[in-house]
Amino acid sequence: MVTLDEGSQQELQDLATQKLNDIFLDSKIQELIGEWEVVWGPCVFKYDGPISILEGEVTDSVMYMAKSKDINESECYVIAIAGTNLRSLHGWIVQDFWVNKTKLWNNGQPWKADPEDQTTPGIRVSAATSTAMRILCEDMQSDQKSLLDSLKEIANSASKPISINTCGQSLGGTLSPALALSLMDRRSEWDPEGKATFSASPTSGATPGNDKFATYYDSQLGNVTDRIWNSFDFVPHGWAQETLEETRTFYEPYIPTTALIDLFVDFCLFLSKSSGVEYKHVRLEQDSYPSEFNPDAVPKISAGDISKLVVKLILHSLGIENAPKDLIDAEIDIIKPLIEELIEKNKSGKSPLPAGQIKQMVEPYVQQIIEKLQTEKLISNIKGSINHVRLLLSSIWDFIKYIFQTLYQHAEALFEYMQISEYITRLDELGVQLLP
Repeated sequence: MVTLDEGSQQELQDLATQKLNDIFLDSKIQELIGEWEVVWGPCVFKYDGPISILEGEVTDSVMYMAKSKDINESECYVIAIAGTNLRSLHGWIVQDFWVNKTKLWNNGQPWKADPEDQTTPGIRVSAATSTAMRILCEDMQSDQKSLLDSLKEIANSASKPISINTCGQSLGGTLSPALALSLMDRRSEWDPEGKATFSASPTSGATPGNDKFATYYDSQLGNVTDRIWNSFDFVPHGWAQETLEETRTFYEPYIPTTALIDLFVDFCLFLSKSSGVEYKHVRLEQDSYPSEFNPDAVPKISAGDISKLVVKLILHSLGIENAPKDLIDAEIDIIKPLIEELIEKNKSGKSPLPAGQIKQMVEPYVQQIIEKLQTEKLISNIKGSINHVRLLLSSIWDFIKYIFQTLYQHAEALFEYMQISEYITRLDELGVQLLP
């Protein structure tokens, strides 16, 4: 449950607690999903560390555990992990895209493995997965108890078998199988009598780890895992190189492959190849659900969020890595009005702008971007840089449409397939505005 709220750590924690209680106590929600009680969490993580660019005013991670109130032969628990907050740089940069490095699985505690060891063969997960798991398993505390502390109490007091399902969408879909396997590998710490059984329901997630991780996972939990994914959704195509290649032409002929789309895919491939491992999905054999291109897709993503991605891609393509935050913010401020104008001029019902007009619109922004980089003395080939940025921005509207379609397929198409639109509508009525 990641929302648009901003605030301090405590404010975000209080809001998450209030909203989750409102959801589970709502009679309409209970009709749709049954009655549940929160037994741990929700826990909110908000980065507060030495890297200032990763700090923000939004939630970076959320997780909670709930117990079904239905009377069953076993006690049924669900551990729910939130997806990426589109406004969280920590979520994007650290928990999603840090896949150029890996960590050994280390019996379910990869965050304790040697970060410098990038060559020892074995079961590996991405540094992104490892960091996110550390947040879930160690950093998050509810009433001064970690998730394992709470599970240990549940196991010790259980009078009948325990059923545990880990689930999540997007980032939560990446982490839920990894968390389930970690709990299983660490069972001796909290469930030595083996009272608990596991299942996982990862939705729209990327690959947590390498081929050896996938093989090990499938041998342990493959038969009790339901991996739900959309063949038109970009996220489940990361981070295996073969499937990333497919994303270039995802939406042709509706959206042509352009220089900026190619740059985005190439950047993702660069990260994947830099890892030195072969990323592979758990439950790879499970088919995707059917979906179709939606020409009217306009998800709730701001021009500022798109600007961050475009600026990152431009700087990367110019060989400028680890740019200072002030420069990134300045370039975002330059390009954001262009994206706002393009979105406004291309709203549904209006005639699409011709390519020639878009090229005229982007020219002053190209000059401003280059002038800022010149001022910072970050480029030497001025003419070549101008031509390069001009080429990228000349097709920026197609890239924006590509992002719109990707987000639609990642969220709304999923809601339609799972037939949970009524549930999503009720959340909106309760003031819980979920990100796309």
